[in-house]
Amino acid sequence: MPNFAPEQIVQIVDRMEGDRNLLHARMDDDMDRYHLEPFQGITDPSGRNLLSGFRKFTSNDPATTMNLALHLTSTAKRIVRVNQPRAVEQEREINNLKELFALGMLEAANTRRAKLLMRSLQDAVFGQSLFRGRICQRGLLVKDLLTGETYVDISDWDPRNVYYQMGRDGISWACEKSYKSRSDLMAEYEYSPEGFDLVYEDGDDEPDHAIYDFFDEQMNTVVLEGGEVLKPPTPHGMARCPVVFDLAETRPMFQRGQGRERDYEAHYGDSFYRSSRQMFDEHNQIFSILSVLVGRSIKQPIAVESRDGSLTLPEDPWLDGQEVSLSTDEEQAIKPLEQMRMATEAGPFMGVISAMMQRGTFPSTLFGQLEQALSGFAITQLRQGVEAPLTPHVKSAERVFTQLLDLLCDSYASGVFGEMEVSGYQQDPSRTFFWQRIDPQAVAQGGKIEVLILPRLPQDDQTRVSMVQTLREGPGGVPLIDDRYARELMEFQDPEQIEAAVWEQQAGRGSKLALAFNSMKAATEQGNQQLAAIWEEEANLAVLEKRLQMLQMMMMGGGQIGAPGGEGGVPASRTTPPSNVQPPQVRGIQARPNMQSGPNQPPGTPRPGAQDVDTRLAQVGLFGPRG
Repeated sequence: MPNFAPEQIVQIVDRMEGDRNLLHARMDDDMDRYHLEPFQGITDPSGRNLLSGFRKFTSNDPATTMNLALHLTSTAKRIVRVNQPRAVEQEREINNLKELFALGMLEAANTRRAKLLMRSLQDAVFGQSLFRGRICQRGLLVKDLLTGETYVDISDWDPRNVYYQMGRDGISWACEKSYKSRSDLMAEYEYSPEGFDLVYEDGDDEPDHAIYDFFDEQMNTVVLEGGEVLKPPTPHGMARCPVVFDLAETRPMFQRGQGRERDYEAHYGDSFYRSSRQMFDEHNQIFSILSVLVGRSIKQPIAVESRDGSLTLPEDPWLDGQEVSLSTDEEQAIKPLEQMRMATEAGPFMGVISAMMQRGTFPSTLFGQLEQALSGFAITQLRQGVEAPLTPHVKSAERVFTQLLDLLCDSYASGVFGEMEVSGYQQDPSRTFFWQRIDPQAVAQGGKIEVLILPRLPQDDQTRVSMVQTLREGPGGVPLIDDRYARELMEFQDPEQIEAAVWEQQAGRGSKLALAFNSMKAATEQGNQQLAAIWEEEANLAVLEKRLQMLQMMMMGGGQIGAPGGEGGVPASRTTPPSNVQPPQVRGIQARPNMQSGPNQPPGTPRPGAQDVDTRLAQVGLFGPRG
């Protein structure tokens, strides 16, 4: 662990800053392009500006392409997973708790950032990557001394002004050099370089004091320019240096040769403009020339003729209402000259520049400039063209999110910060809200965190759906692929969640009772009480029908449902009563005819020994016996 004195921190950072001139120039120029700083023209090898004294044209392509890149990355879906091979049910539950903790940390960080007028973490990460080509975030778990509660604090560090040293297992120390005003120093550190007078002075809000925020693997200290300590070395409590730094690159790091005057670092971890900077300038140059020629059409050049050559025009002849007197005797005349034209090669040259710009950023069709409908192959090629410039930045953002969550989980699992309550939204389709207290041991025992970021890019949905449907049906009704692989071919963002949602949807419509219950619930939520009452009656009927079916099955089986004897060894229910209660005809015994007892009697004759109505009523106590 480095143990630097405050003066050493200032000296080391200032020396490293002096070695980054090319890198800082590249980053500053990129910001000027996005802010559409007026184009000044391209100088030739001799240093002469060909557009000096002429009108300049500034295209808005750097801003529009960057805005589209920010939109695609800001709206990208972020998926957080905790993976553990061959996890049993208890381990999966622990992994779910760790996943909820990670989601809660991101939600709490965004909530705090919004209060501090900072953008969401995903917007900030991609903003740094696209503009700077590098990402730097400082993540801390902070315990409030007054309440004892722990909160998460993830702050943006501008990669332009961050200096670090790599160790054996990662960053050994990192320092951000920023500039603050006198009023900021008094509010944040209760320190004023000019003394603690309460009188507001001019320049108090000017950020002209350099601040060095230094973190190593154990301590944090803040130093003012000159070596003045604003915050003494204080343990930060994190598992390692709490600064995450990454570069938007897919190449390995190369080194220049001995004595070669090249700076590879300035172009390693480049911004979104890496392939189009020169093309932006060439585009502005040729359009500046074209705008000059177009502007001359307002005042077409003219030739003023006279016999002695002394004729001059007192006023501008192209202004409305101007009158000029000419003498034919003096052979005076005003003749318009032919307009200057662009070279015939200008059109193809502009097309080449435009094509190079689109290959470096985004095709114009992505902005809706469609001359005709695109085929499935064209959409596939368009998708690949969009992915190419975004891939380094998406991969870099995934690494940063993963490292930040690993840092927070490892630090929380140490038990130093106690037990925390986290809340947020789950990653299911309905975005279920959760609020849960999670034990540090559960986070410590969880699996490995994985973060995926999936931008919403154009794709040929119709052709893809037809292909997947054909593969699922297969020849002879035998599917060639399973449902999970079909969803992966459709490039759905989260096949597991979609599969769970499909099963839930089928469960809601698979029975009359489930359909009636869901319909009643929906009608109640919409306030339609009459329709809810109808569906409630349908639900009751479905329950009654199900009970009647079960009772009928039990009666038909004599109470023995599932007796052996079914086909394939599957138990079958008994459909006939036992033999001891079956009638003789069923058992194959011929029954005797019923013999009449007693003589034949005419209709209406009482049965011998029968009691009348009064006698029966008297026996049950309703009438007394007749006397």
